[in-house]
Formats: sequence, structure tokens, C-alpha cells
Amino acid sequence: MKKLIIILSLFYFNNIGIDKVITYCDDLYSACYKFLSHPAIEGIRHKAYPDGHGKLTIGIGCTENVTPEMVITDAQIEARFRAALLEAINKVNKTIDVNFPINKQVVLVSQAFNLQSYQHLILHLNESEEIYKKKILEYCRDAGGIIERGLLKRRIYERLLWEGKDWTSLTAKLDQMSVPQIQNEMKILFAA
Repeated sequence: MKKLIIILSLFYFNNIGIDKVITYCDDLYSACYKFLSHPAIEGIRHKAYPDGHGKLTIGIGCTENVTPEMVITDAQIEARFRAALLEAINKVNKTIDVNFPINKQVVLVSQAFNLQSYQHLILHLNESEEIYKKKILEYCRDAGGIIERGLLKRRIYERLLWEGKDWTSLTAKLDQMSVPQIQNEMKILFAA
């Protein structure tokens, strides 16, 4: 039902053909699935596990109604992911113009999917795209203010995807690095 509401609202407000709206939704879903299910981002896990903050997670980064010994099927992973993805897409659609290219929309959905402070980050995009690109890299700390290695790598991948660059070729290299080494690599990648 939620997907239908998104489709109809896109059709109504943007005055584009329903076939284009369906293609857009399918393309966005596929691109988000490909990015978020990549092992360097969320990965796909059938058994519940604690994320970097200790929150029980399962499937493709889903945290709703997860119990410690839970094991789910591929179909359940797909259903949970679709529900969580729709929620993230709705957050993005409420704050951002849907005319961004798919790569940038995937980054916004990834952040809405992953960041408690998504609304705060989006304020920077409303200021300027350059400020936003710099701020993306700052959202990699845990609640105690410590840089979390996994989030640091994810923000780098999001920034590269935002810029339309290949981020997958960097995953093996960053996996071998410590936080200070990753931060140094980040300075080299995004020197401006």
C-alpha cells in the first residue's frame, strides 16, 4: 500500500506517466538493494547479530522486532528490507526533491536507513551540495563521540557514490586499514 501511495503521489505531483514512475521505483529499489546489501555496507545476514552499537539486527540492516536467536529465510529478509526501505524512501521524499539522479537518491536513502540524525544532515544539503558532501564524512561517530570504523568506511562509500565514482574498488583496501589510516586515505580522496 505504501509503495502505491508513493507511486500515485509521484504521478500526481510530477505529472509524469505511470510507466515512468514504476520504472523509477524499480530502479531506485534495485540500486538501494545493490548498495545496502553489499557486504561493505549492511550485507545480508540470516541470523540475528548485534550491530556496532549493540542493537540486534538481521537481514539487510533491519532492526525492528529482532530477537537474540532469530533466524529468517530469504523471503523474510526481502519482506523486512522492503518495509525498512519504504520507510527510508518516505523520509527522503519528505525532505528532498526527487529529481536527484539515482546515485544521489541511493545515498540519501542509505543515510535515512542508517542515521538517527538524518534530518540534521539534510539541513546541510539544503544549504549547499558542497557543504553536504563535506558533512557526510562527519557522520561516523558512535554515541560517545568515538569514530566507528565501519561508519567511517560507509560514509566514504556514500560520498564516492554521491559523486558518481566507483566505491567498490576501495572496499578491500579500506578493510585492511586502521581508523587513522582510513582518515588519511579520506583526506587524499577528497582533497579540495
